Amino acid sequence: MTDEKIIIIGCSGYVGSQLFQFYNSRDAETLGTSRHDSKKHPYFDLNNPSLDFLDQLSAKYTTAIICAAIPNIAKCENAPKETFSQNVLGTLNLAQQLVKRNIKPVFFSSDVVFDGKADLYQDESAANPINEYGSQKLLLEQLVPKICDDYLMIRLSKTFSVERQDETFLHQLAKQVYSGKSIRAASDLVFNPINISDVIKAIDLLIQNNCNGTYNISGTETTSWYLLANQLADAIGLSKNKIEETSIDEFGKGASRAKKLNVQPKKLLSEFPHFKFSTINENIQTLKKFYPSTTRILQ
Repeated sequence: MTDEKIIIIGCSGYVGSQLFQFYNSRDAETLGTSRHDSKKHPYFDLNNPSLDFLDQLSAKYTTAIICAAIPNIAKCENAPKETFSQNVLGTLNLAQQLVKRNIKPVFFSSDVVFDGKADLYQDESAANPINEYGSQKLLLEQLVPKICDDYLMIRLSKTFSVERQDETFLHQLAKQVYSGKSIRAASDLVFNPINISDVIKAIDLLIQNNCNGTYNISGTETTSWYLLANQLADAIGLSKNKIEETSIDEFGKGASRAKKLNVQPKKLLSEFPHFKFSTINENIQTLKKFYPSTTRILQ
């Protein structure tokens, strides 16, 4: 195990803020940067990335987790040049600066580098993105090894939390189910969701063991919006008669999305076989405390 000093590049977003909270609780010298809250954290913008502020600090940082990005799939589709400038060019510029300072970079990719046509995607599976965001992330995966010998690429699936009522997708879905209103849930949009606490534990494990390369960080269970909606209704004690099974194709046009993303963390589990991911049912049982059980029937 190594004694790391961590920088979170982009600590005001959801994943970045969770990582900053985790590392800062362990080491008060953990540093976070932000494009939005420059009073609390050093200002940093991928449009003009500069690490010169580190020269004013006494701490010697060893690892930078790069959370800053534009992860919105629709925005990447509608503004490819703007998003490419940050998601690819700015990130690679930052990576070069980190290497010069002997700081190991940790990048985020996404399960959307896959096209959803295969039954299973493992760490070494061939990527074939079908939207702009996926293409940007795949290019990052391809170019980073030409800049860095020692790096981590975290290929992340859809994340959620259950510890508080937030706007992550599982709470959003639970609120819809609990409202008693009719909801349409796609059964053909299949994915492997992962609790943000499992994401943090996995990243920390990889950093502390000085691991290198690309890792799928995803849940091990495959589900769909429709299955999740029904599980939530069962857990909360509601009827399921207003949950309508539908196809993602019925929600209108937008950026192309892979429908079937059974992405498995094979490499992580082969290297750390005792690592345990929380199950979907465990998370729903924790989440239901925010939605008191009721005998009310969805009319």
